[in-house]
Amino acid sequence: MKKKVLTMLVVAMTLLLAGCGKDKDAQSSSENINPDDYVKLGELEGLEVTVEVSGQITDEQIEQQISSELNYYVEYGNLYEYEEIPDKTIVEEGDMVNIDYEGKKDGVAFDRGTAEGAYLEIGSGSFIEGFESGLIGHSVGEEVDLNLTFPEDYTSTEMAGKEVVFHVKINSIHDAEKKFTPEFNDQFIQKLNFGFSSMEEYRDDVKSYMEQQNAIQDESAISDAIWQAVYDACEVSDPPREMVDEVKDRVYKNAENYAAQAGVELSEFISTNMNMTEEEFETEAENISVESAKNKLIMRAIAKQQGIEISKKQITETAEEEYVQYSYESADAYIQAVGGEAVYKDYLLSEKVDEYLKSVITVHQVEKQQETSESTVSENSAGGEEESSEAVSENTAE
Repeated sequence: MKKKVLTMLVVAMTLLLAGCGKDKDAQSSSENINPDDYVKLGELEGLEVTVEVSGQITDEQIEQQISSELNYYVEYGNLYEYEEIPDKTIVEEGDMVNIDYEGKKDGVAFDRGTAEGAYLEIGSGSFIEGFESGLIGHSVGEEVDLNLTFPEDYTSTEMAGKEVVFHVKINSIHDAEKKFTPEFNDQFIQKLNFGFSSMEEYRDDVKSYMEQQNAIQDESAISDAIWQAVYDACEVSDPPREMVDEVKDRVYKNAENYAAQAGVELSEFISTNMNMTEEEFETEAENISVESAKNKLIMRAIAKQQGIEISKKQITETAEEEYVQYSYESADAYIQAVGGEAVYKDYLLSEKVDEYLKSVITVHQVEKQQETSESTVSENSAGGEEESSEAVSENTAE
């Protein structure tokens, strides 16, 4: 597990030319090193590899993914339903009420100020001051107008300090302690405001996402297998220290960046987040950096043997195509940001070597045995839009 975590640091920071991680932001260049001094290439043409790939996605897997995702959104957004107390009709402090409401400013409904079937615990402080207390003493079925004022320091400057009127209908009173997961139906999907009008639409989106993820994972597995076969077929001596140090320096810089984001020192990050001692981190960083440098030497040796080159024109043209995609102002700015022309050239060279290897190595794909264990929550197109109508409780009626 420790090695896996550290490898992620390398992949995130270094362009590993072994088919498993093409992060253009971090690659050593060392152009003047002759790969033939360190690599004896084996016979690559005719190599065969067998790779387990994802099979056809089953209905059961899709339903597992849907259940996992929607349960996450229920928990994240507190979108539970609550057991109704049928004989209770007057709202009191501590009650969980189900309400419809519409907020208006100057007689016009404002964004994120309207909801139907929303749950609100009276006294929780979820809504702006006066909203919850204004419902106390009113009865189920009653409609109430609440004249309120948003706080001056409200997060939305458009609503800060503004006088509004909330028209609220009290639908029912529930037991705040007795909650349960709602039924996942068309109404629930619409309530999430993900842009889907039905469960079927959502299901199709989940299936599409799972297929995309499987394709990415399969491509990575194939690339990894090809490079492992290449590595096994070649003899590589210890790489130049400068190549190893280039990778290793970036591993440490990447770890320092993560530590800074976490607001801790590197030593604490290594101990707490990676569950390693600094000595273990140093050893693993060294080992992985050596392997990365060896992979890079093999890549260059293959390119040299096959006459694969990257011209100045190719560098310029590709950078012109890519810089907008990565939100840079110009191709030159993009090239400099990824480490300079030599680094970018190595990246393009690795792509060409990958193409060559895939053309001469036979890949036998075997479908993985289907698993029925529950999938982990993933971020599909609906992720990142977690806010449902209940978000009003945090953003509009704070």
